[in-house]
Amino acid sequence: MRRKMSRWYAVMAVPLTIGLLSACTQSEMAQDKTSGQTQQAQQNDPQKPAVGTGDGKAAGQAQTPEPKTPAAEPKTTGHEMNQKGTTVKSLPKNKTIEVTLEGMKEKKKGTLFKSEQKYYLYTLPGFTATGEEPGKDMILVDRDDRHFMRIERFPSDVNIADAINNAKEELKLTGEVNEHKGDLADPFFNQAKAYLFASDGKVTHAIIIQEIKGQKFRFTLNIAGTESSEGMIPSFWAMIKTIGILK
Repeated sequence: MRRKMSRWYAVMAVPLTIGLLSACTQSEMAQDKTSGQTQQAQQNDPQKPAVGTGDGKAAGQAQTPEPKTPAAEPKTTGHEMNQKGTTVKSLPKNKTIEVTLEGMKEKKKGTLFKSEQKYYLYTLPGFTATGEEPGKDMILVDRDDRHFMRIERFPSDVNIADAINNAKEELKLTGEVNEHKGDLADPFFNQAKAYLFASDGKVTHAIIIQEIKGQKFRFTLNIAGTESSEGMIPSFWAMIKTIGILK
């Protein structure tokens, strides 16, 4: 009986083993077929990404990063000068100023002054610029503060005719009002809207209303009748001509 059972198991084991081997062989053939189809598709369409890469490049191929274009930097100039204004950083601390004294031109070192009225100028040696009050600055003579110049920047909507009339009324307190009209030695000031002056013998007051770089200013000069007054007006003129507008 035991021999019959052994024979039966042996007979049944053969077809079972053959079936298992056949199944494994078919699975391997199916995998080979799928892999072959994938490789053939990639050869026919090289743009198609390989399985598992996700970036259109075959697995194992080195990826070179694309260069990035740097953002363009804003261009600046060394001295951004126009009617809209100049940047403070573009201004030198010192500048050579040409002054005409007794018919002779002299060059002197000027020092930068920045006003809260959004303008700048360069002061000559022996002069000091300072803020007097809101909307007004003063340039004083170091050796004699009886000589000075007051600077006021007008608002953009100023009425020039009214400003001139106010200046005349103010000068009447000193004496008879006179006006320069194209007779000054410096052509720059012959272009002024008004150049008025009056004197009482002890002091001379002058009021200049002038447009500089698109902005209107009033300059009030106070010159005492002393020996130290020599060269005061040409010096104030030279500093006025250095005025620029700040942003």
